[in-house]
Amino acid sequence: MFALVRLSGIRHCTTVPGPAAARIPDILGRDFTASAPNQRYVGDMTYLLIKGSKPWYLATVIDLYA
Repeated sequence: MFALVRLSGIRHCTTVPGPAAARIPDILGRDFTASAPNQRYVGDMTYLLIKGSKPWYLATVIDLYA
């Protein structure tokens, strides 16, 4: 997998928040379970830097019941 990513020209970047960055509250209390669909969702957003292209943004949303 990593070889395919490297061959495609995708670069790996990690953002590190500054010391003044606000902490986001943990509203789920680290409890990632749901007893039925549509109760709890989590998500993330990232960007991909591909050689010769503008950044691509990827957003994911996951129903924790799934």
